[in-house]
Amino acid sequence: MKTFFDLTGNIIIVTGGNGGLGKGIVEALENAGAIVLIVGRSVNKERSYKSDKKLYRGDISSVTDIERIFSEIYRLYSKIDGLVNCAGVYSDNTLNTDTFYSTWKNLVDINLTGTAICANTVSKYMKRSQSGKIINFGSSYSEFGHLKSQAYTATKTGIIGLSRALAAELGPWGICVNSILPGWFDTKMNEGVPDSSRGDFIKNVTPLQRWGLARGLSGIVTLLCSRGSDFITGAEIRVDGGYAISDRDYRHG
Repeated sequence: MKTFFDLTGNIIIVTGGNGGLGKGIVEALENAGAIVLIVGRSVNKERSYKSDKKLYRGDISSVTDIERIFSEIYRLYSKIDGLVNCAGVYSDNTLNTDTFYSTWKNLVDINLTGTAICANTVSKYMKRSQSGKIINFGSSYSEFGHLKSQAYTATKTGIIGLSRALAAELGPWGICVNSILPGWFDTKMNEGVPDSSRGDFIKNVTPLQRWGLARGLSGIVTLLCSRGSDFITGAEIRVDGGYAISDRDYRHG
């Protein structure tokens, strides 16, 4: 009999699972026994973790791409147990510049619309089995405003509202939808920042006094994909070392 946190045999799709936070998430889910399918624009065998891993190249903001990929996965496995919407991008979005609207559109298309497309598409398969787990990735920026981040902040704040609405609508089918709000993690998206003055500031106002590592998301994602979270839905869970709850500079006691 499977334990609460055993994912053996579960079919879980991870968007953006070939790098950054996604890579650690994929490894954690596989360690718990899941069969993980990676979806992204740049997936390839050379960057995968196992030679037999299923990798699907597609644009999450394309309805055509996602419907094609998810239908193929369902055809192969006859079920989809989980979806982790981890794919996302960041670009500075400065007001009154020539690039403001193009940057806005790109971030909205990928971060928010892409998440909605994937959740909408997978929901019809999860409804058939009357169960499923959808995890959407917000950010600390879901709760804060920041300079030059209008598009990113809007999309990540939107993830919270989207997840709540999905949880309300899909609950009657036994489908749980939650959002994770990561803080500052040492990934390619933040390349160079940890060693800068900005990186020192972030560490100094974080109660745990450090930046996050990819494995820091392993436990929460495994929980939210497992039976152990069967009565958790519509929640926003911070994984940020306490960054969101303190304005104190811990260098000075």
